[in-house]
Amino acid sequence: MKARLPRLPGPSGRILLTLLALAPAAASAVHPLATDDAGTVGAGAAEVELSFAGEQAAVEGLGLSTGLALHAGILETLDLGIGLGYAWSGAMDDPVLDLKWRALEGEGLLPALALRLDLRVGQGGTAGEGHGLGAHAVLTWERARWLVSLCAGTALDGLGQQSAATPSLEGGGMLLLPAGEGLQLGAETVVALPGAGEPVGLDLMAAGLLELGERHLLSLGVGVHLEQAASPGWVGTLGFTTAFGG
Repeated sequence: MKARLPRLPGPSGRILLTLLALAPAAASAVHPLATDDAGTVGAGAAEVELSFAGEQAAVEGLGLSTGLALHAGILETLDLGIGLGYAWSGAMDDPVLDLKWRALEGEGLLPALALRLDLRVGQGGTAGEGHGLGAHAVLTWERARWLVSLCAGTALDGLGQQSAATPSLEGGGMLLLPAGEGLQLGAETVVALPGAGEPVGLDLMAAGLLELGERHLLSLGVGVHLEQAASPGWVGTLGFTTAFGG
């Protein structure tokens, strides 16, 4: 599987949705979709993404955030990434590092397989959340401009704290399909199973991806977060990505 410009790494800025609240790192994804695919950027290549998000939750109200992510190809099948996020209320998200290895190429009906490790570096702020560590497996089927991807993993949050680290599970599915010259439409479902005593979360996201030449991509998305005994939370996102090198 060759790298594709729409495979964008790093956090999308969705600080109110379950996936970012539970996982120590945002999944590498087609922004603003959180489900990963098995693609890598390739040796000597890199991608940079700038994203903006507006979130509406029943308790927190309206929140705005900005995300910046960089992924670099160490080898043809190995990526190293870093993601940063900033809430306009003045809070800086913990930096997120991830290492992704494309273990198997897709061939025929067989999917491509990738494995990813995520590390959130806790900054010891007022929240005192400690560090986070996650591991994910990704299966991707791709034909022409159609893509189906499944991602599942586990995370440990609160590492380095006096209390025990909190484990969680998550899984997601993503579909991308062509909708015209340089345009793709995508949808995903993500289920998050947090630790004991925490409600199960369900995220639904839809996105449009517009290629601006061979090395640039503009994305728009809207999503909803559903949680037991809570009002829905909403998010809208805008992202711009550019690729270079390779």
